[in-house]
Amino acid sequence: MANPQKENGYVAIANEIVDQLCLYRLSGEEWQVLLVVLRKTYGWNKKEDAISFSQFAEATNIPRPNVIRAIKKLVSKKILGSIKKDTSSMNVYEFNKDYDTWQVVSKKIPGIKKDTTLVSKMIPKVVSKMIHTKDNKPILKPYIPLFEKFWEAYPLRNGHKVGKQKTYKLFASLLNGDRELIIQAAQNYAKSKLAKDGYAKDPERFLKDDYWRDWLEVKKQKQGESEFI
Repeated sequence: MANPQKENGYVAIANEIVDQLCLYRLSGEEWQVLLVVLRKTYGWNKKEDAISFSQFAEATNIPRPNVIRAIKKLVSKKILGSIKKDTSSMNVYEFNKDYDTWQVVSKKIPGIKKDTTLVSKMIPKVVSKMIHTKDNKPILKPYIPLFEKFWEAYPLRNGHKVGKQKTYKLFASLLNGDRELIIQAAQNYAKSKLAKDGYAKDPERFLKDDYWRDWLEVKKQKQGESEFI
């Protein structure tokens, strides 16, 4: 009976990274290769390690060509980094923990014939779990909590908010620090006379034109309430 013990070695991975990995749909072979890299690096308290294709194949029972294909996919998705160093005949691999840089796109590949039937396949490059907006358009999930906070804070324009899908894509493309500032700017903007009178910009333009940067600071105080220029 198997009896693994943490005292015999373990792989320390931050919960935040595990949460992000749970959002991505990787193939079985990609997962196996990724686990080998994590075992060889984090499992030994290292950031990177030289690993041969033969080592991958032996650890996963995956044929060498499949190993190479899985590695290329993970590198193209920027989940793995691959470096060729002069001091080693093998590539050096590292796990990219900056999940904001992971690629979130889908790639359609040609169909294959099976029993004279053309079967089309969709293989995602990194497909995040999706949710649907009221107009039934899906939006990618990694930044949903922060984006929903921004969307809730943003003022109505003539009683409406439009362009949630496009606004989210802009929001997700920004740097981490900027997203927090945008939420602050939206909260400030919502308190302005312009927004209260129903003349707020569409949220997409608020981000696209960098208009949010003008609403990061309180400009003056008037009768105990914040006024923004």
